[in-house]
Amino acid sequence: MFKKRNNVGKALAMLPLMFAVAATTAESFPVYGNTVAQNNDGVVQLLKADKTAGQIVTYDGGAVYSETSGDISELTLSTDGMAGLSGPSVPVILPPAPNNNTPLGMVARGANVYVTIAHSDLEALVVNGQIVSTATGPAPFQDSSGNLLHAPCWNALSGQFLFSSDSPGGQLLRYLVSDSHIFFDKAAVAKLAGAPTDLSIQDSLLGVIDGGSGGNSDVSLFDIDSEGELTLLFTIKIPSPINGAAIIL
Repeated sequence: MFKKRNNVGKALAMLPLMFAVAATTAESFPVYGNTVAQNNDGVVQLLKADKTAGQIVTYDGGAVYSETSGDISELTLSTDGMAGLSGPSVPVILPPAPNNNTPLGMVARGANVYVTIAHSDLEALVVNGQIVSTATGPAPFQDSSGNLLHAPCWNALSGQFLFSSDSPGGQLLRYLVSDSHIFFDKAAVAKLAGAPTDLSIQDSLLGVIDGGSGGNSDVSLFDIDSEGELTLLFTIKIPSPINGAAIIL
């Protein structure tokens, strides 16, 4: 259902590291200026290691990754002065079925990790290794045949607002978040020409890419106002499929 994004996590500001999740492993790589080391300084086998890895991000205290077959797990970052990931993987207990279908996109701030359980139409807040709050997105999220109408996919944060790309719905969803709760706020805060596959936020700018039509992709940039409303600034068509977004100012 979803195009695979570049599985590179966000490096911690205080640590010169890049994080990546491969088919069966999570790895960390030292970064020297604009150069990434060829060899990793930490590698951990994923819990399921069934080639369904979704994403990896860092938070205050460690790193966390998803596997879409049904796993969210946390890893340790070295605290002895040596950089690198270490295991073992410590799983986050997911809700019982059917609310555990396809853990996928994540974003972290401080000790909080906000993660999508995409095919269950859920956003979840993970704190200290446990899900402390969930929010259901638009309903219904499946049609009478079980086809997905909506699903939160990739996440980005702006203050108290969390924006999630809804690939089946061709839109962005908006949630309200705190350190202890998450609430669904608004559907279709932006409508896209195709299925959005990634988004990124920097200051008051939100960038999103979608599949557009045919062999084209769309890159759109929005302004975020104080109420979390989006104003389209421009859209550029790219004559090829793309699936990763970042904003650098």
